Amino acid sequence: VEGAGFYDSKPERLQQLFDRLATSSSVVVFAEPSSVSAVRAAVERCRRRDAAREARALAPRKVATPCSASSTAAAPSAKPEEVQDVRREVSIVTPGCAAAPKAAELVINYDMPASAKEYLRRLGPLSESKVRSGGRVEETPRVVYTFIEESQLRTKRYQEVRSLFLRARRGASERSLGGPAKAAEFDAVIEQMEPDEANEEEEDESGGDDEEQGDSCDCSYCMGGAVGSMSFHTPMMSLRQRKGGQAPGVEVVRLHLKSLEDFSSAAPLIAPRLPGHVGTVICLHCMNVHNPWDGWEHLFAAAGVGGSLRVIFLLADECSWHDYPDVGTLGAGGVPWMDILDIDSMDRADKLLERLVDHEAELLGGQSERIVLMGMSQGGGQSMLRFIRSRRRLGGWIGSVCHAPTAPHAPRDRDPLLLPGRSLANCDRPMRLLAGEEDAVFPPRLVLRDVDRLRAVGGFRDVEVEVRKGMCHTGAKEMHAGAASQGAKETVLRRAQQEVPELLFMREHLPMMLGAAAEAS
Repeated sequence: VEGAGFYDSKPERLQQLFDRLATSSSVVVFAEPSSVSAVRAAVERCRRRDAAREARALAPRKVATPCSASSTAAAPSAKPEEVQDVRREVSIVTPGCAAAPKAAELVINYDMPASAKEYLRRLGPLSESKVRSGGRVEETPRVVYTFIEESQLRTKRYQEVRSLFLRARRGASERSLGGPAKAAEFDAVIEQMEPDEANEEEEDESGGDDEEQGDSCDCSYCMGGAVGSMSFHTPMMSLRQRKGGQAPGVEVVRLHLKSLEDFSSAAPLIAPRLPGHVGTVICLHCMNVHNPWDGWEHLFAAAGVGGSLRVIFLLADECSWHDYPDVGTLGAGGVPWMDILDIDSMDRADKLLERLVDHEAELLGGQSERIVLMGMSQGGGQSMLRFIRSRRRLGGWIGSVCHAPTAPHAPRDRDPLLLPGRSLANCDRPMRLLAGEEDAVFPPRLVLRDVDRLRAVGGFRDVEVEVRKGMCHTGAKEMHAGAASQGAKETVLRRAQQEVPELLFMREHLPMMLGAAAEAS
């Protein structure tokens, strides 16, 4: 949705799309005659940027020789497959155009189709699949991106297109037509297409209270003005097996991100207390919730870790790790293809997170391989960015219901996988990702495409993703039958599987990451 209020304008969104597409992409843009000049201007700007980027990638760099202050030419840093002909294929088609549009990977409806029938007709350019050498079908997704102005949300032609999507979603739920994963993509789109009547009613009822409250968090850590806090936790299940219990195995630190700006003041307050410190897990929460893991801290006491574990729950400013260019689209639903990220604000959080990683590495005697980064949803993407950029070798990365902070979500000239001189320190370290088959915020196909690109372009060699059946963005959809008849231990684990599946997923992989780190050291 584009237009006034919280939404980006159509020219802004078109520029964002072009900035994130590969230079080899083929695009067809359907536009009314009155919009053609705006589309052509965006295409021309993008071509100039592509040309400048290619020139920088191909230009020899001067580097110092080992034995003198002289210099010699270094090879281009960009991978061959990433340096493409800058003449991006963009066809602009207006209503009544006699010539048939070329085959394309992406169709952009800059102006909304007049009917559902017209929408289907515009899918024609996507019907042909490219074929790579060797006969393998190209895996690049075929995508239709439609701009809908906010004022069109209640028009007849809009309702026709929306009804088309509702019918398609019912069919997609059949396994033969894609199943739950494909249905999740349609759910993400349909949520974006819902008129925001509920929010309008809430705003009318609340009056001016929201303006006074702003984006303040009402969790106990924010309301209490805590700089940092610590708590200590025992592996709960072990207490049921040993008489008298045992010493706490997990030291949990809660720390606001802004505290890292003047870390010298906060560091003494969160100094380690437990002996036998073998590793640190730095956890980044999802958007809008500082405390998703409260009450589940004992789950970090995983068997096989080999000592006391330090867990840091980092708390984002105003419950968000970064900004979004288009807050209207952010609040409306999911993103089945492209999540448009604001890299500048991600950079700020990343620099502070790097400071925390350096601090924890010092506490571990420089053994940064004993540090694991973990995140959920928005926190997953932010923590992965630090893992990709880190020049320190880390134990690994664990994420849940998130995607990679790379293209197409980031502009290609800010893609951490393509930047010259990027770190390769963790390309052989384990990355483990849990995705929900029914996640309509970041559908599994989006996640799998990102994982493929981490391997192919990023060079990460140990990346595994689990797409879990019956799981949506917030956890398992329903408890399994028979949960009530289980014992206390099984009941707790079943509750955890529904409410915090990411922590049980973490327990599966954390010992291996810290164990591998211990062997390497």
